[in-house]
Amino acid sequence: MKRGLLIVLLFTVVFMANRIPSHAQSIPNTVLNSGAFEAEFHFDVFYSIVNCDGATILLLTAFNESGAKTDVGFDLEFSDALGNKQSFKVPIFKSKPSEMLQSSCTSDEHSFLKFAINNSFDFKTITGNIKFYSK
Repeated sequence: MKRGLLIVLLFTVVFMANRIPSHAQSIPNTVLNSGAFEAEFHFDVFYSIVNCDGATILLLTAFNESGAKTDVGFDLEFSDALGNKQSFKVPIFKSKPSEMLQSSCTSDEHSFLKFAINNSFDFKTITGNIKFYSK
């Protein structure tokens, strides 16, 4: 369990280092919030809520850490202190062991991991929950 947590932490740091611009105020694609989830079977989901050229977008990265399950989907729900809620469904998709699938502002590759998110959220208090499912 500690090994998995350490790996998730390492990937989160690397992921965030690549996502957070050094001068966030002056660059259009700024990160408003981010975090990570891990399934018991070592499948990780990292999220960033990003201002993508004026649109608020939820960008997801899926990492099949162990390969224990290769057909995985998940439901996400975000809420904030103001009572705002929004849900997202990622249908079951295939991934290989150690494969990382990443959405971005500038590409439609892996667009099933990219969602518009409600602008009325208080991004300082937003929290997320995830429910994994697989075949």
